[in-house]
Amino acid sequence: MIRKWKLIGAFVFAVAFLMSYSVPELRNSTITTLAMIGGLLITTVGFYRESKQNDASRRELSKIFYNGKIHTFNEKETMYEAIFVEGERIKDGGSTRDMIKRYGKRVSEQTDLKGKVVVPGFNDSHMHLLGLGQSLRSVDLYDVKSIEEMIERGKKRINNGNFSENDWLIGRGWNQEGFDVKMLPTSQDLDKISKDIPVAFFRVCNHLVVINTKAWDLIGAETTKQVEGGEITLDEKGEFTGILKENAINLVKEAMISPSVEEIADVLELAQKHLLSNGITSVQTDDFKQTGGRWEDIVKAYGKMHIEERLKVRISQQCAFDKVEDFQAFLDKGGHGVQIGKMYKTGSIKILGDGSLGARTALLEKPYADDPKNRGIGLQEQENMQKLIFMAHKEKVPVVIHAIGDEMLRRAVEAIEYSRNVNKIKKKERLRDGIIHCQITNETMIEALREHNLIAFIQPVFTISDWQIVRKRVGETRERESYNWKTMQDAGVRLALGTDAPVETINPMVNLYAAVTRMDLEGNPKDGWLPKQKLTIEDAIRAYSIGSAYASGEELEKGKLDKGYLADFVVLSEDPFLINPIKIKDIRVEMTVVGGRIEYKKQ
Repeated sequence: MIRKWKLIGAFVFAVAFLMSYSVPELRNSTITTLAMIGGLLITTVGFYRESKQNDASRRELSKIFYNGKIHTFNEKETMYEAIFVEGERIKDGGSTRDMIKRYGKRVSEQTDLKGKVVVPGFNDSHMHLLGLGQSLRSVDLYDVKSIEEMIERGKKRINNGNFSENDWLIGRGWNQEGFDVKMLPTSQDLDKISKDIPVAFFRVCNHLVVINTKAWDLIGAETTKQVEGGEITLDEKGEFTGILKENAINLVKEAMISPSVEEIADVLELAQKHLLSNGITSVQTDDFKQTGGRWEDIVKAYGKMHIEERLKVRISQQCAFDKVEDFQAFLDKGGHGVQIGKMYKTGSIKILGDGSLGARTALLEKPYADDPKNRGIGLQEQENMQKLIFMAHKEKVPVVIHAIGDEMLRRAVEAIEYSRNVNKIKKKERLRDGIIHCQITNETMIEALREHNLIAFIQPVFTISDWQIVRKRVGETRERESYNWKTMQDAGVRLALGTDAPVETINPMVNLYAAVTRMDLEGNPKDGWLPKQKLTIEDAIRAYSIGSAYASGEELEKGKLDKGYLADFVVLSEDPFLINPIKIKDIRVEMTVVGGRIEYKKQ
């Protein structure tokens, strides 16, 4: 209606003016003059009403959050009591009195933070959002203590559920290191759950899966043929054990029926609720390899959520590819640079380099201390990895490489350096390339990370369980150079914190606890594992916010609670800067705010 007022007024004025210009008799006519004045008045009313409507709209989108201890994490480490938010961004900050005095009459909402500590919203630098949602719908095996308990949980799910002909029973989270008898399960074990329903139970690291005989029959693979970058595990008689490692796991994913776009969106939304209740406002997620389906369906699912206003967390996709032809098709279809509203974008390409330490598939320079004939599995031929990185850099796409073992770390750094040289990328033009995990390291490789300005995407939460197996896997000497976060930071390597969920809990407070104490949840070892590698709580939160924002190229918008930045923040039940570090894991999220909107509030 307002637009019509403006158009009618402009039309009346224009007609009257043209008539007075083209018809001399009407030039000084009272009627023409009144028509022109009337047209101007109508237009003025239109603009006035539009201004009032805009003021009302701004008022509706304006808020004050007050009476808090707001850590801005800016260069001056300023603390605010209150912030004024307009739209999605912080417009001002200061004392509660000043903010209410200046903006109190302009805002539609004022929220009392009740003296609680406020920090920037957590930004998980590497996780699997779709995988997290799938794990919430799977058989929970994270705390099982035996193979027998795994079997019982599988039987219970079948007895309580309706399974159609094409359904699989999926379980996630088991770890033989936590079993009373530290043995890997077999297909014979899972056959006790069902011989008619295909069963696949993924190890906690997601780099190893055990399946039953029905699942193996559906896959239809041959034991005489191995998978490049993977392993179909056979016993001494050459019989399949039920264990598939690394790229061989794709045989399972390809045998499953791919979910629809709607189903994917529903699973993502389920996982998103857990993010918000844990104070996570942004994630860098690797979803493309989770379903065995098409990457296009993943992007469409996020698009569907955006259109339906269901997408509440900011997403940067770490686009996983291991084949040159698949990545080329992705580029040809415009997959890189996809931006869906303000909440989703396709970001770096993610390359899976090796496996995990727990499964003994991380690629080491020297053999495993507890498996002398094994150095792990390299999932990428060096030439193929170099091609992928070269293609990415040519298109200005940053690269992040999963590297846990020291040999894989060396290969990853060399491949990135090779691409930068071939593409003639100058130092100031370097992209935000990085290494995911960086667990088994040494001084030479840490210096290489610094020299090549590579980001370390680290998961301190891994130490909660890994501290008990690292020495077994790599020996005492290499143990001392493992999970060396503080050494990296002191050397000038940028850190970005994440969890790799659902491999580990998505809870940032548990992750921060691990970073600061280097203890497990029972408080062991007493002074922390490799205690010199502890981070301060300030540095850990900074790496969880500013560090992660830098990793995705968004440090000018996220990671700080200062003027001009997105109003993404979390309100905590206790003060992590003052509390006994051992209690950090018990801190709860009171409120999560994304773009000025309260998306979670503890009931």
